[in-house]
Amino acid sequence: MLRPEALVVENAVDNQSDLLTYRFEVYTNAVMSAEALVAQTPASPAALGRPLGRSTLTFPTVRKVWWRCRATDNNENIGPWSATATFVVNLVNHAPTAPEIISPYAGATMPDANGYFIWFANEDSDPGDAITGYQLQIASDETFTNILVTAVIAPQPSTLLAQMRNVARL
Repeated sequence: MLRPEALVVENAVDNQSDLLTYRFEVYTNAVMSAEALVAQTPASPAALGRPLGRSTLTFPTVRKVWWRCRATDNNENIGPWSATATFVVNLVNHAPTAPEIISPYAGATMPDANGYFIWFANEDSDPGDAITGYQLQIASDETFTNILVTAVIAPQPSTLLAQMRNVARL
């Protein structure tokens, strides 16, 4: 079971300044059918202008869930549901796949500092995650105990290039 840190909504406004309570519901499908309801809170009190605090929802691990909220005043007048929002439950954060090196290939010789390092962009399989950059290292040995150059390269759409003369030295 998973407990999200918080489900956050803006506090509703009651014209009579009544104390409001909120009800949260979480579903495993966008239709929000009764059989897809996996979590709900009992109405929890919240004062106007104050954050609702940490969620008390607990539900089984799923990939994507839909949630909504509505307010009720102390006269039991029930407001409409909020717009539906989604989030992804991801208990395991997988590492991105390794980039595929195109050039220079293993054992190649770069004639000078004008050569390029070329690789295909890789992917992150976790929903909502994206590659934010690459670390390029050049070492004098295959175990990388003597690193000569290191550089941080911004992500590119599909194929990445880093020119040797532009790679920063340690």
